[in-house]
Amino acid sequence: MGPARMSRRPQPRSLDIRKLTTDERAELLTALHRMVAREELKLGEVLRVLRAAHLRIDRDRFARMVRLSPRAIAELESGRANPTLQTLEQVFRPFGLRIGLVPAPGTLPAEQPPDLTGDRYAQLCVEIRAAVQRHSRRSGGA
Repeated sequence: MGPARMSRRPQPRSLDIRKLTTDERAELLTALHRMVAREELKLGEVLRVLRAAHLRIDRDRFARMVRLSPRAIAELESGRANPTLQTLEQVFRPFGLRIGLVPAPGTLPAEQPPDLTGDRYAQLCVEIRAAVQRHSRRSGGA
């Protein structure tokens, strides 16, 4: 028998959206959308990643920017809030995102842009999950 083959998992890298190319940013947003649609990621986690990785600001400053309380942002990011559609629109607007309907997992065939391959999608998922963990350990940090 030959040496055991180790499966190679993508390694997370720092997620700094400001350093991404336009195409890489589109891939990231597609991956975030897909992860939410597949219920692999919650909207609060998406908000935390975008706030910390894209804007690189703390919760207090972001709260002032979107005219909500820091507590409301903390509750949204932790998944404890039950926000209105208006509140969700308000917090995702700075990222150029809107809230909409997506098919439930398994109800429609998944659309995948040709440039977002399985490997690239897997890499983005690893990076997004690492960013969620990293930023959830820091209370309100950027």
